[in-house]
Amino acid sequence: MRKRKRGLQLVAILLMAILVLYGCSTQSPADKLVGRWVLEDDPEMGYEFFADGEGVAINGGNIETFKWSFSGDSLMFSDQYGYESILLSVDELTNSRLVISLEGEELVLRKD
Repeated sequence: MRKRKRGLQLVAILLMAILVLYGCSTQSPADKLVGRWVLEDDPEMGYEFFADGEGVAINGGNIETFKWSFSGDSLMFSDQYGYESILLSVDELTNSRLVISLEGEELVLRKD
């Protein structure tokens, strides 16, 4: 009886571990975007995306704040007041590479 109870406990623990690992491994595209991204050609320039939809654009020593949202294959940037917005296409998004474009112009970024 004890062996069987212990075996059931072990199975329950393994199932819980599998569920936790599965839950951690599936990131939404917006989750992948969170973090600091720099231009492949110029690591002094880039963006940092925060999970709360805020972000900063980094251009050397200059920093501009913005708001962002992600939907489908589009990334929306707006100024901190929400007055001006720009919609970019997300052509590629992995854990380490982001390619965005606007009207044929492409930016390639890597996760820093």
